[in-house]
Amino acid sequence: MIEKPQGELIVEILDQVHEWGRSEYIQFVKSQGRKVRVLSLAESIPPKDNFDETWLDIKEISDAVSEKIRELYPRFLYETAKSTGLLDITVLDKKVSLYWLMPISEMSVLRNPLIDKLYALFVLKEVLQKNDYQKVLLVTDDELLEIPVREICKKLNLTNIETKILKQDKPLYYRNTVSLIVSWWLQFVSSLAYWFIFNMFKIGELEKENSAYVLGLTIFPTLWSKNNKGIFENMAFGDFPVELKKHGYRLKYLAIPTMKLRNLISDIRYWKKLAHQSQISFIQSLLSFQDFLFIYFRVGWGKELSFWFQKLSNTNVHLDSIDVKHLLVREFKHEIWNLGFAQSLIVTYASANLIKKVKNISSAVCAFEAQPIEKAFSAGLKKENQSIKLIGLQTSLSGKSHLGYYFLPEQISQTHQLIPPFAPLPDYVAAYGETTYNLLMKKLGKDRVQLTGPVRYPYLKIDSQTERDKAKEKIKDRFNHNGETVLAILALPSLKEEALMILDWAFAIAKSYPQLYFLVRFHYWAILNDELKDASQLHSVTNYQVVAGDLHELLLTSQFMITGTSSVGIEAIASGCMPISYKPTRRYDFGRIQDVEEGAFLYTNQAELQKAINECITQGDVFAEKKSKWEKNLQKLCTPLDGKASSRLYNWLDTKDVFNKKVV
Repeated sequence: MIEKPQGELIVEILDQVHEWGRSEYIQFVKSQGRKVRVLSLAESIPPKDNFDETWLDIKEISDAVSEKIRELYPRFLYETAKSTGLLDITVLDKKVSLYWLMPISEMSVLRNPLIDKLYALFVLKEVLQKNDYQKVLLVTDDELLEIPVREICKKLNLTNIETKILKQDKPLYYRNTVSLIVSWWLQFVSSLAYWFIFNMFKIGELEKENSAYVLGLTIFPTLWSKNNKGIFENMAFGDFPVELKKHGYRLKYLAIPTMKLRNLISDIRYWKKLAHQSQISFIQSLLSFQDFLFIYFRVGWGKELSFWFQKLSNTNVHLDSIDVKHLLVREFKHEIWNLGFAQSLIVTYASANLIKKVKNISSAVCAFEAQPIEKAFSAGLKKENQSIKLIGLQTSLSGKSHLGYYFLPEQISQTHQLIPPFAPLPDYVAAYGETTYNLLMKKLGKDRVQLTGPVRYPYLKIDSQTERDKAKEKIKDRFNHNGETVLAILALPSLKEEALMILDWAFAIAKSYPQLYFLVRFHYWAILNDELKDASQLHSVTNYQVVAGDLHELLLTSQFMITGTSSVGIEAIASGCMPISYKPTRRYDFGRIQDVEEGAFLYTNQAELQKAINECITQGDVFAEKKSKWEKNLQKLCTPLDGKASSRLYNWLDTKDVFNKKVV
């Protein structure tokens, strides 16, 4: 239980790291004989001393609040969109509600920070209900939080409230209107440039063939990598393309390009060849000039959206009795000029235009995490051909924390048609584990969801010690591995601030373990070579090497892995490598490892990380106990682990008559 101290509570809710004088302020409060506690949320700096008595431990509250977010947020967002009329604004010949193309509809902390703001307010409310304080000092760099924080305090009869509003040192996620509009039109110019180059040089040109096609949505080249033969493959689909090819189908891709414009221009032949080999058509090349004008000049729907936004601005909005109106208005102010919103519209029209031109497509496949581009893909397909069946592949090893799967039953159409205000979702979904299968089955029904196992990770299985020994022997010269060296993967997450914190802690601890050798692996969204070098110099650590390539092989050779809020911890368990995963309490925990925490080590600070590393090196009773839970735990997130997920998926879809080999 959390203690109930008398005194002052410092509440830090920060978007950016600030040195605001916390230590000096705490000393001042203590000099007056008062107790003080610090509630750290978002980007607050942890104390240097991990056992600082002023630091409030909110692990229990964090889990309860995360569950509360999952319970309340989906209903709140949907009811707000419905009651204010947002769902009535449509595009694509009035066949899809505009809301589903907005990033906020995914309900993901990776798309917008609103969830973390709500999480912070919920945590504060819980802390004040469980503890008695005479004063609250709010330290924040988000002035919109002052109103709801004061409201929470006053409802709990706490009237002594002070605020310290800090200035932002760098651009926020939420920018001013002028900046948003300028970015919108800059993207318009950029999109036209891609359109001109793709069409001028016929990059990704549609080819007339009599093959039976399955259409796939992808992000290229970000979600592709070279295989052992040097051929680019789509990482998100695992070996499903191979399974389709066995049955006479080829994947034709509709791709969102992520190569930089200057790289495209400097090596046009390379990209043209690559697009041809991979059967890729880029979204911009499939749009007409009129489509661009409709999207970026916001023809028709722009005026409706403007009127709707004014209505929202004059509406009272509460969540769990907390006034969140100003937070939500700011979110939608950003949403309606969000570049991701424009990209979703492009995908919608591109997929519709592609179906007009390629007639021998009876089915399509995409990742399914409830992202706007996935719903846009579905909308475009169904607009032109209602009979096309869309297959959704769960791509990450998601668990109960993935809010995208918490859509409501009333948001789902029971037919294969596009009918506003229903969300354009896949017709059939492949679920990787029992947790997501049960979540999706309750919403979509048994007929639309299949427990396939991890299609994206066909190599995952519980490996024997013999296989691990073979892998170590194979790479021992590469890392100077010997009997005394302890190999450990340091898999840094995509969130930069979190990655830097974990890197600093890991290298600080490494000084105490000279036998420890880190295999450092960056997330492709956060390459931190300079920061790695700085940390190495700061802590005088040289036993490390940056690695890439086959992660499974590296996991087989490593004793344990340190990571952040990432699904890679699940891959580690399946590969016989003990995960040590960061558990955030300062923001909503979207990590998958919480589903299998019995079989993993979790840490919230440097001291807990050091204890976990020591357990993994000594491999005592605690280590053995966690390892014994692996097989049972894995069923929650990826099962069966037999390498047959894709064939299992194909056979199930075949019974649904998803594929049609008839060539038109």
